[in-house]
Amino acid sequence: MVDEVSLGLMPTMVDRVLQVLHEIRDRGVTVLMVGQKVEKALAMVDRAYMPQTGKIAMSGAGRELLESPDIRRAYLGL
Repeated sequence: MVDEVSLGLMPTMVDRVLQVLHEIRDRGVTVLMVGQKVEKALAMVDRAYMPQTGKIAMSGAGRELLESPDIRRAYLGL
């Protein structure tokens, strides 16, 4: 489990840390990640749970959630 792994890191380091987590996942190790870089996290995860007011508002495949208009509006400001 990693929590807010990108907090305080420069962008190039964030990318490297996420790459390492992706490599760990590719080896078959489950990675539980809590993070603030929603767009980057959803692009790499198999499954995601999106909380809202203390409850799971949406869940599903990371890429599917990344394309969701509701997620894009609520978490990405798009």
